Amino acid sequence: MVEHLPMTATLAGQDKSWLALAKRAASRRPPVPVLWVGGLADPWLRHEAIVAGVEFMLPAPAGDAGETARWFRDDLTLLADRFLSRRGESGVGEAEAFRDFFLALQVDADPAEVRASLLRFSGTFFARGVLLEIRDAVFESVGGYGFAFANPVRVSRGVAVLEDVVIERHGARLDTYPEEGRGAIARVLAAREGLDRAEVLPVLAGGECVALFLGDRPLVEVGGSEALAGVLARSGSLLGLTSAR
Repeated sequence: MVEHLPMTATLAGQDKSWLALAKRAASRRPPVPVLWVGGLADPWLRHEAIVAGVEFMLPAPAGDAGETARWFRDDLTLLADRFLSRRGESGVGEAEAFRDFFLALQVDADPAEVRASLLRFSGTFFARGVLLEIRDAVFESVGGYGFAFANPVRVSRGVAVLEDVVIERHGARLDTYPEEGRGAIARVLAAREGLDRAEVLPVLAGGECVALFLGDRPLVEVGGSEALAGVLARSGSLLGLTSAR
C-alpha cells in the first residue's frame, strides 16, 4: 500500500488518520507493506509512522515532470516489486494489482520515459534485455540494456520465435526453437555466448502486439517473470509505437 501524504499546508489535522491507516495495514495477517511518501520534514510524524509499521519512506517529488519525477516513479515501482516478491508465491490478485500500480505511475509520462522506465523494471527480471519495435521488414530495437550494441539493431522478419510471439501473443523461450533462429538473433545483439536462456514476451496494445521484449539471463526462477509479462501486456499504448504486422 502506498500512502502519499498531501502537502504540509493541507496535512494539518489529518496526520492521525494517515497513521491509523498504516497501523491497520501492518496489523493484517499477513501484514500489508506500507510505502510512506511525504511528511518527512516532521520528525514526530516520521517517528510515529515508523512505529505504526511503515516499511519504507520516500520524500515526495516537487512536481510531476522531469527527471526527479521519473526517478520517483521508478523508485515506487521497484520497491513495490521487492515487497511483493518477499511474500513468496504471489497470487493472481497481487500480480494484477502490481501491474495496475506500475501503469498508473506511467500514464502521464512521455513515451520515451515510459520505455526507459519499462526497461529499468525489466532489469529486475533479466540481466540484459532489448525492446524491439515491429516494422514491415525488420524488428528494430528502441532501447535495451546489458547487450554490447550501441546503435539501434535490426533483426529481419521471419525468425520463427519472434513471429510466433507476434501472432500468438504469448511468451516463448528461445531454447525451444531451432539453433538457426537463436543464432541469427544472437549475432545481431552481439551475444557471442548465445541466447540459450533468453525469453521473448509480447508488448500489447488493445490485444495487438506492437513490440517484443527479449530478456536473457533470468534473475528469477523459471516462471517468475509473470509480473513483467503482465506489465508488458498492458503497456503497449504508452510506448508511442505502432505495429506493422
